[in-house]
Amino acid sequence: MRQAFAKALKTARKAHGLTQEDFSSVSSRTYVSTLERGQKSPTLDKIGTISQTIGINHLSLLTLAHLYFDKDSNLEAVLEQIRFEINHICENSSPSWVKQISSKESPVRLMEGNVGLVQPDL
Repeated sequence: MRQAFAKALKTARKAHGLTQEDFSSVSSRTYVSTLERGQKSPTLDKIGTISQTIGINHLSLLTLAHLYFDKDSNLEAVLEQIRFEINHICENSSPSWVKQISSKESPVRLMEGNVGLVQPDL
């Protein structure tokens, strides 16, 4: 997974026209280089900071890494699986704040287009 994240980071950085030096406010160029070579794994906080610097959602970076890691997967199937899993978690959780996430107003519900759980086509 480390090599897949490395490739995703480098791809996203270059797609947005950024150099490793453009990350100097959040990390050293050397650190970004070690991430892009798969020599280190970033923390979740660092993934968030790096994603902000690129100008993308951290989940986009992680999803791209997943797609590089699992070469048999495709974006639509991964997104559908995520929708299913989040809905399942929300529907089967007891804390009220989790149930609020699964309300009709939730972006997950709006993207899904209905209120029931839908098993993804994998």
